[in-house]
Order: sequence, then C-alpha cells, then structure tokens
Amino acid sequence: MDRDWLTEYETYLRVEKGLSHNSVMAYLRDLKKLSTFAKFHDISLADLKQEDLTLWIKDLQMTGLAARSVARH
Repeated sequence: MDRDWLTEYETYLRVEKGLSHNSVMAYLRDLKKLSTFAKFHDISLADLKQEDLTLWIKDLQMTGLAARSVARH
C-alpha cells in the first residue's frame, strides 16, 4: 500500500513542530505543487532525486516567484 506522505507530513508539522494552522497550510500547498510536478514527470515523491528537485526549483524560478518563496518551497 502506498504511504500518504502529505498526511504524514501534515501530522509531523502539527504535532512535532507545533506550527500554526496557516503555516501548515502553506507548507502543504508547496508540497502539493511538488507532488504535481512529480506526477507530471511520472515519479513518486519517495523516488525524487536531487536532479529532479533541481529541475523543480528551476521551474519555480521561471514562474516568477520571489527568491524567498522559492527557498521556502
């Protein structure tokens, strides 16, 4: 059975890190963008490699996101 990485991460952020609801939602939006990127490239989140993440960051930069937003992603 596939793990639900997004739910696990949300629990981690809420319970272990004690982040506010708004912070958790922001991180989850970012992670969902990464998940969409991974699916587009037919890669599971667990199988992403450094070069995949580098390509994702370049894609984010090309959309015009501010450097701080790219760094948060």
